[in-house]
Amino acid sequence: MRRHDQRSMKKRFTLTDRGHLWLLAAVTAFLLALSVLAIWFSVREDSGQPVLKIGTDLRLPLDDLDKGELRLFRYALDSATTTQVAVQRGKDGQIRVAFASCRNCQSFGYYRQFDQIICSRCRHSMRLPSPGEMPNQKTGCIPVALPYSVEGDQLVVRGPAIKEEFHRWYRPSTGVHGN
Repeated sequence: MRRHDQRSMKKRFTLTDRGHLWLLAAVTAFLLALSVLAIWFSVREDSGQPVLKIGTDLRLPLDDLDKGELRLFRYALDSATTTQVAVQRGKDGQIRVAFASCRNCQSFGYYRQFDQIICSRCRHSMRLPSPGEMPNQKTGCIPVALPYSVEGDQLVVRGPAIKEEFHRWYRPSTGVHGN
C-alpha cells in the first residue's frame, strides 16, 4: 500500500511540476520581453544628453568635436517643451548643427545608431544639413539647420536662435515637440 501511495504522489507532483513549468516559462518570457522593451526605450531616449536650461546658449569646445562624432543635447524651450539639438563635425571637417529630428516625423522621435540619427517613423538615416541649408518645404528626413558661430575655441549656438527656429519650422505644422 505504501508503494502505491508513492506512485500516485509521484504522478501528482509530475502534473503539478508541468503546470508550474508552464507558468514559469510564461513568466520568464514576459519578463524577458519587458526587459527588451525597457532596453529599447532607454536606448531610444538617449537619456545621457546634457539638458540646457531655458534661454542659455549651447557652448561646446571645438576640441571636443571629433570628426564623425555625433553630440546630442536637450534644450528646454519652456517649462513643458524640450527639443533635441545635434552637433557633428563631418568627416570633411565641416561643423553641422541642427535639430535632431525632421519636420515631418518629429513627433515620432528618433534613435541614435552609432553616429547617426535614425527617424523612428520611416527608419531613414537623417543627414545633418550644411550650415545655412534651408529645409525642403515638401518632404524628406532632413533636420532643420541651426545657426552657430565660433567664438575663440568654442562653438556657440544661441538659445534664442534655437527657440526662434523651432517655432518657425516645427510649431506651425505639428504642435509640441518633446522626446
